[in-house]
Amino acid sequence: MKNGPTYEVVWPLGKTSNSAVKVNPPVSDLNGKTIGELSVYLTPRDDLMFATIREKLRQRFRDIRFVDSHTFGMLHGPEENEVVDRLPELLHQHGVDAVVTGMGT
Repeated sequence: MKNGPTYEVVWPLGKTSNSAVKVNPPVSDLNGKTIGELSVYLTPRDDLMFATIREKLRQRFRDIRFVDSHTFGMLHGPEENEVVDRLPELLHQHGVDAVVTGMGT
């Protein structure tokens, strides 16, 4: 006899995949390139971090262009699936050659 509800237990992590992913070669010279800024907006310092990265990269590469993270949308949150689905199109539309992402606190 059961005294309470029964719950189905599920594994909280996704299935592991060992399939190889093709990776593009790194961009060797950023002059003339467009860099997209991608953020999950989990830190209030995103704007400061991106500004610092832009400044440092512009010191090394005079002919570099940036596309602000707000152009792409929030990669974490209630609309993240839609944002990620649109991302390839937006990157192409803005001529992005490489991205800066993975910001933390």
